[in-house]
Amino acid sequence: MDLDGLLREAERDELCRQAAKEDRLLAAVAEARRKREELDWRRQLFETMGQEDDDYCRFESHQDLESSDTGRPDSWMDDIAAQAEARTAGAPSMSQILAQQAEAARPLPEPKPKPQSDPEPPPSGKRPRSAGSSEQAEGSQPTAPEDPEAAAEARLEARRQDEAKWKQLEAKVAAVSDNEPPLRLWEAELPWPSGTAENPLNVDASGHPKVVRSQLRAGLLRWHPDKFEQRFGRFLPVDEKVRSSIFGRVKALAQQLTRLM
Repeated sequence: MDLDGLLREAERDELCRQAAKEDRLLAAVAEARRKREELDWRRQLFETMGQEDDDYCRFESHQDLESSDTGRPDSWMDDIAAQAEARTAGAPSMSQILAQQAEAARPLPEPKPKPQSDPEPPPSGKRPRSAGSSEQAEGSQPTAPEDPEAAAEARLEARRQDEAKWKQLEAKVAAVSDNEPPLRLWEAELPWPSGTAENPLNVDASGHPKVVRSQLRAGLLRWHPDKFEQRFGRFLPVDEKVRSSIFGRVKALAQQLTRLM
């Protein structure tokens, strides 16, 4: 094929593409026009239906035909008209009448059995008291509420005592020299925290989060098993059972502090 033939074929393809593009554009315009006309038609239809419905607003309850069916041979429109007139006159509506009939037809509940009465009291008019009733009455007396200020002061005092015991341990270890007999720290001599298992360091749980975290971190640096062994391991007894008991307690304490952090 020569050059002129190629040019003519290219021009023909371009014309075909333009024609297809124009066809698609015309189809889109026609579709948009059809949708607009359909929308206008629907709007006019709804407006017309709305105007017609205004004339029959008193029969709006026709949607609930099954619930208002009385079983009479006349049409349901008569029932609705009668119901609307009854509402206007202040008389009970058909739905109210049906509800009253259903309530009247409902079976009555069975009477509940009467509870057995207590035995008659003795002639003196007083009921006999069991032997443990006086003890229960004494034990059920409410206890006085704990003073928050006193509890806070006790907690601070416990922390001060724990800190003093730890300082004494550090001073004792620092004073050891090579010429003296080896120091032995038994489990009962170690400055274990005096708090509960849930709060061993007597930390104020309601305090500032940064302060609480700082106190827990300081306690963890003291009672971490590796750090504790590094500082005091050579002063612990050589008995394996005693050392295992001490390090088991140290590990449990460190785990609790880690959970609290």
